[in-house]
Amino acid sequence: MSSDKEKFYLQENPQDEGRTPEFPSPKRLTLRQIFIRSSIWTGAAAILSFVLMAILGIFAESADALKIACDACFVTGVVFVCLAFLSFSAGQGTFRPLEFAFKSFINMFNRKAERERYHEYSERKKKNARPLPAFLPPIFAGLLFIIAAIILLTIY
Repeated sequence: MSSDKEKFYLQENPQDEGRTPEFPSPKRLTLRQIFIRSSIWTGAAAILSFVLMAILGIFAESADALKIACDACFVTGVVFVCLAFLSFSAGQGTFRPLEFAFKSFINMFNRKAERERYHEYSERKKKNARPLPAFLPPIFAGLLFIIAAIILLTIY
């Protein structure tokens, strides 16, 4: 057994020696933790939106402020929603073949590296998989900014 958690489990449950213990999944996030994470993502989206507004020239005298704010909010919202979907798909193993191809290419130049087939690599990655990354806070922030862009568009 390699991890301290497994060693402690076997000390408490010696009858399970030789078996791989099944550990409970990580704790679910509390509402407060979800709110804090969503606030951080929304703050990052607001910063990106203000930077885009500054780049588009909202502070110029002849600027059409509503149009620039609408464009910046929409671009920010789309970027954050796409980031969330990318995070979700990466957590599902979508990019595993690309990881394998890149590592195999690098290992071609290393004579001491062990060669493994894709099936073995995939099984090892599934066994050592981490829980899904939190993709709901960026979706929340992105949708919030898309809604803000729609409101700004109706006002404009």
